[in-house]
Amino acid sequence: MSHHTHPCIWGNRHSNPKGYLQAIICFLLIAQTTFSQNYKRTADSLKDLLNKTTHDTDRILLLSRLSGVYNYIDPPDQRFKLARQALQLSSKQASPYYAGLAYYRLANAYHSIFSMDSALKYSLLSTGAFSSDTTPRARKMYAYAMINQALIYDDSGIPEKSAGLLITLLPVFQSLNDTLAYFTTIHNLGATLITQKQYTKAHDYLLKEISLAKQMDNKEDAKVEIAFLNGALLMYYMDNPDHMKAYLEQARQHLRIRGKSPLESRYYSYLALYNIKTQNYMPAERAIAEAFTIAEKFEDRQCLYDAYDAQQQLAAAQKDYTMARNAAHILYKMGSEDALPSYVETSLKSIADYSKQLGDLKQAYLYLEKYTAFKDSIDKKQTAFKIAEAEIRYQSAEKQSQIALLQKQKVQAELELKNKRLYNWLLGAGCLIFMIVALASITLFRKNKKIVQQQLHDARQQHTLNLTQAMLEGEERERQRVARDLHDGLGGMLAGVKINLSRQSRMENQDLDQAIDQLDQSVFELRRIARNMMPESLLKFGLEAALHDLCESFSSPATSIEFQAYAIKTNIPAGTQANIYRIVQEILSNAIRHAQANEIIVQCSQNDYMFLITAEDNGIGFDTAKLDAFTGIGFANIKSRVAYLSGHMDIHSIINEGTTINIELYVG
Repeated sequence: MSHHTHPCIWGNRHSNPKGYLQAIICFLLIAQTTFSQNYKRTADSLKDLLNKTTHDTDRILLLSRLSGVYNYIDPPDQRFKLARQALQLSSKQASPYYAGLAYYRLANAYHSIFSMDSALKYSLLSTGAFSSDTTPRARKMYAYAMINQALIYDDSGIPEKSAGLLITLLPVFQSLNDTLAYFTTIHNLGATLITQKQYTKAHDYLLKEISLAKQMDNKEDAKVEIAFLNGALLMYYMDNPDHMKAYLEQARQHLRIRGKSPLESRYYSYLALYNIKTQNYMPAERAIAEAFTIAEKFEDRQCLYDAYDAQQQLAAAQKDYTMARNAAHILYKMGSEDALPSYVETSLKSIADYSKQLGDLKQAYLYLEKYTAFKDSIDKKQTAFKIAEAEIRYQSAEKQSQIALLQKQKVQAELELKNKRLYNWLLGAGCLIFMIVALASITLFRKNKKIVQQQLHDARQQHTLNLTQAMLEGEERERQRVARDLHDGLGGMLAGVKINLSRQSRMENQDLDQAIDQLDQSVFELRRIARNMMPESLLKFGLEAALHDLCESFSSPATSIEFQAYAIKTNIPAGTQANIYRIVQEILSNAIRHAQANEIIVQCSQNDYMFLITAEDNGIGFDTAKLDAFTGIGFANIKSRVAYLSGHMDIHSIINEGTTINIELYVG
């Protein structure tokens, strides 16, 4: 009797016999790694993105992914509609990659309804489109499309073609470092070789599959369990019950860890086959009953195929040909409903064989005729399929030739147009070059003129700065000289006169006492003038102390001056300190003499190389718009010293409210 239990194939008929899509596509493009993925939720998310996207290439990608998701969702017409929308948009794109995606999804959609001629047509178109694009993404999609094509050949009853394609894809996925695709290809290749009864070759790939499955094992899929179950089935075909039992034990261990799943039904079906092989029929009956219970619980149709197949094998082994024929009838009915030619063909042959064993020759002859007719139709269909494939390839080649011819004509036309444009360009280039030279000459002349003017301006500024520096330095030296002469010369002489007069005053001469008082006042005034010209505290104690003394010297019962200092460093050059001192001195003098202020605040601070001066008074103020018209020597000195120190000065004044002066000086 024939036996037609099939190995698990990723993406083949076992996930949903009436409307399946290659699980490899699910793995590779929709980024779904489990068969329990909520496809409806994924579809809703993609539709939301599609409604928000306006760019054509993004819409093509989303439509393509959404079409793939709809292979798991009814109604089936949605997957075709979405793929055709993607194809329509791809016609506007220069890259063939987007057309390849649309063809790829149409091939999947036709494959899902078992329309194999159309599935192959669009699969060939997709591989053609991807092969004409040299980008890495197109190279990867070409390999995925070839997997799709291999599965189409397998489901069309041409497993040798499928196996050949899968073998060529293994080094491709290795070079792409795509472990999942490489694993899936090995798995499908092994399953296809089992179908072809090439058990020794299938075993080599099975060992690679188990090794990879262990490396990739996770809680979200069942790669390891499926690999061991396929190994058990392979050992059944190779008549090696010991190894079959070992594979079943390992599958059972992983199933216990992972929890309840439809694969437990397949495990019990294969356990029944093992017990049938070893002629333990009672355990086989119990295993088949358990397989049916789990398959019905999970509503898994493929598990029912396995259970009925095991039931048929057990009945045949026990020579209960009536039950065996009944099981074969059920498999024939299911295979016809699900459009699975291999099940239909094998079941027809089994029914004829069981009927012959029962002595029902009429039934045996009837089903043998059906078997022969069906097999002939399959052979004719395969022949027609191969002819259609050849025609599609020929049409594709013709189309490529036409495209190449059109491209050649286009290139020639573009070359002629290019030559014409080159002539026109050369003709106008001379005029343009002349204009550019003339314009460049004018621009250069103007630029040089501006440079010369700027240089003159800079020279004038530098000259002015040098004069200012010389004047300030000369003024400061003169002040120091006069101060020393007054203090050391005239001051000393007056002090000597005072001493002599003081000796005479002991004779109680009232006129001499009065003269001594006047002389004291003269000495005080002389020293005050000398201190103003060159403050002694600046030389001895530094800028901060000198400014503090300066504010105190200007203070009086009628005038309050508050001095605030922050972070003033002692390493400021002496000439710079003197200029800062004179600036503050002039500000205070102007505030008291001209602004008639009685409250003044002076703040001095330093931040690295910037010295900041802020002076506020409550004087009568003035109109800042007339600032440039002021001719006073004091204000001119302030501006000169600020400019000399590369500084900046802002003055804010309100009539009858007061004046604020902010000065920034560079003291580096």
